[in-house]
This record gives sequence, structure tokens and C-alpha cells, in this order.
Amino acid sequence: MVRGLFQHRKNVLVEGMSDYYYLHALSHQCLSTNRVGLPDDIYITPCGGTKMVGYLASLFLGQGVRPIVLLDGDDAGRARQNALMKELYSGYESAVLMLDEVLGRTGEDVEIEDVLNEEIIMDAMKVILGKPFKLNDADRKTGSSPKQIRAAAERKSIQLPEGWKPAVAMHLVSDWAEKRTTLPDDVLDDAELVFKAMRESFPEQL
Repeated sequence: MVRGLFQHRKNVLVEGMSDYYYLHALSHQCLSTNRVGLPDDIYITPCGGTKMVGYLASLFLGQGVRPIVLLDGDDAGRARQNALMKELYSGYESAVLMLDEVLGRTGEDVEIEDVLNEEIIMDAMKVILGKPFKLNDADRKTGSSPKQIRAAAERKSIQLPEGWKPAVAMHLVSDWAEKRTTLPDDVLDDAELVFKAMRESFPEQL
């Protein structure tokens, strides 16, 4: 299985499972609406957190494969970007993509959930928590969509379940597939920016 993974010459490392679920679902929707999505020869690997990105990148590089890395536009993502560029990706800086820069929101706090709009995410949160759940203006000022949700949960003394981010992602992508939902244009336009950046990063790496 591992040997087969390394044989995919176009690999993208992402931080977590929610990135994996959303990117595949958004790619499907982009392709079905005549936008740029992921071709079949690009393989996405979730790393299980920002800290694990460097370890998995080293594993790929040890097999002669240099993956593209997509990181969240937050403090943890920028710290990982700096570490990668100093060592494993020195001279290959274009292979490390920052989500905030890809979306034209450089310097902002951005995670993959921010490609979606608030209504989509919060409707899913109601299902996961089994109760009404809304953000206020103070929550919205705390950063990325997941950080806003954590702020609202803390304000309401709600304990978010472990693994809530991938649980929300799984619920949404399953719901989209079951109902054959087509997401709003602004969501798919932002998703297309991500896929264009991925595709454009590969030629000089191969």
C-alpha cells in the first residue's frame, strides 16, 4: 500500500481529514460546473495535524517524491511553512502553498472551512451538536471559521465533541452527495483558486 502511495508522482499533503474530505467534494463540484478541479493523477494525503506535515514530507522525499504542501493560513501553518523552507523545501518554496495567500487573503486567519460560508458550516454544527448554535459579532472577530466556532462554544459553555471538524466535514460532503447539492458560486470560485494553485505548483517539481 505504501509503495503504491509513493508511485503517485503528484501528491499533495494537507493537515487533516477535514481538508481531505472538503477538497475531494469541492473538486467534484468544481468539475461538474466546468471549473478547475483536481485531476485523477493528483493524490491528497492527510497528515493528522500540522506537526506531522514535516514527518510525512520527509517520508515522501526519502522515496524520491516531492509533494506539494497545503497549509492553513494561521500561526501554526506559518510556523510549519518557515520550518519546511529552511530545511526540506529550501529552493522549492513554490511547493508550499498557504491557504490565505491562495485565496487572496494574505495575512488573514484562514482554514479550509473558510472556503464555505457561515450558513453552511453553522447548519452542520446544529446537526453535530443536536442543538441551535449561532455566532455573534465577537465570535466572528476571533479568526478562522473553526476558531469562531470554538469561541462560540466557550461562550455558551458547550463542550465540542472530539473530532468535530472531520465530523462536520463528513456530514456536509455526505449531505451534498445525497441531495445532489450544488454549492454557491462564490464557494466554488474560491475552491477553484485552491485547485488552480495546486496544479500550477507541479510542473517545475516534476
